[in-house]
Amino acid sequence: MAELQPVQFQAPPVNPAAPNLYAVINWQQDGGDGPLRFLTGVDVEPFNYGAAAGVWGAAWCASEDDLAVDDVKDINDRPDFPATYTAGTFFGYDECTPRDMSEVQARAAQNQRVLEPSSVEDMVATRLLADVSGDEIAAVTVVAAVGVLEAAIAQTGIPGFIHAAPQWAAPAAEANLISRQGALLRTPLGNTWVFGGGYVDTLTDTLVATSQPYGWRGPQNVHPALKMEHNRYVTVAERSVLVAWEATIAAATIGAE
Repeated sequence: MAELQPVQFQAPPVNPAAPNLYAVINWQQDGGDGPLRFLTGVDVEPFNYGAAAGVWGAAWCASEDDLAVDDVKDINDRPDFPATYTAGTFFGYDECTPRDMSEVQARAAQNQRVLEPSSVEDMVATRLLADVSGDEIAAVTVVAAVGVLEAAIAQTGIPGFIHAAPQWAAPAAEANLISRQGALLRTPLGNTWVFGGGYVDTLTDTLVATSQPYGWRGPQNVHPALKMEHNRYVTVAERSVLVAWEATIAAATIGAE
């Protein structure tokens, strides 16, 4: 009597986890067949975070000749341009003997698709920490950190985004610092939480507030190759992505004294 073999079950592909950075990005280019001009970088010209505003100190009937230089803020109060944002290319890989080439391609594409968001978040976190290096505000608790960042965001007059490692989601929720609005997580003042898997080992205990993230990404490209000398069929799936933002507003490190 033949021995029955175990049932072979191939788990179906699943979608990347959310909420994460990708859930809040405003995509300026998303796939398509057009040229990937962002591969050489993106320079963001700030338009919303200037300081050229104030309260009149001169008399109402003053003439132009009566106004001093300090009475009106000039173009020198425009915000500084952030350093050029650079792109990254993120890949997935799989290989097998040549018996089933379509499965190898599908696995490589799925590896790339699922792990791309966290890889991009790691790249973004590295840039965030470089932007705030030396300027982090010490905060004893997550409550204090969020308070500091919400105050800094409020001073800009524009809703912001707080980037944090997922290990801070539970303490923040316990302190009633998170509410859900559709697919997004909000702070007490209505700013947006960004908990990314790629932030776990990079941002760690530092929370960073930024302006709206923007993104550029090309199509996913799948590159198969048959290596007869090794009796192997290999596939690399890749996509180029760039994320940029107008302003890095403030950062707070939890547990720092």
